[in-house]
Amino acid sequence: MSGDIIGSVLCLTENEDKAQKSMTISFTINGRDLGVAFHDNKVPLAAGFYPAISMEDKEAVIVNIGNVAFAYPPSSSYLAVTTSFKAATTTSPKQTTSVAVNLQDDTFDDLEKIKALGIDMLKNELNRRSLKAGGTIMELAERVSQTRKLTENEIPTYLKKKK
Repeated sequence: MSGDIIGSVLCLTENEDKAQKSMTISFTINGRDLGVAFHDNKVPLAAGFYPAISMEDKEAVIVNIGNVAFAYPPSSSYLAVTTSFKAATTTSPKQTTSVAVNLQDDTFDDLEKIKALGIDMLKNELNRRSLKAGGTIMELAERVSQTRKLTENEIPTYLKKKK
């Protein structure tokens, strides 16, 4: 449902033979545990994990891998992807992921908080809504601020991309 927050937890444990690991994937919705969705005891240690999200046209999702505080944090025994990744590397990677935010939330009534999301996220949001996405970061933040709670029909024509 629109506005729901879906959490996913990946639990990896090394097996006794050290050649494989056990994997459990579970999900939450608005902080409520939905239980184990998948479990496998024989995952090769070198296996990578590639999350995917499937959506329809005009749908949008914002992914939080720990860049900002989770609305519904997992138990303390789990680490955010950004935290676990930083712990496993000696240098901080450049983060190119989106920050999880609900732009309709009252938290973003302040223009500086919208601006702090960064130029890439602001452009992505404006492009997603077929709005003009050029200009300075302040102009983008103002455009997002003006339109964030408006329906497509309520948005002034001068803010929309030409078709």
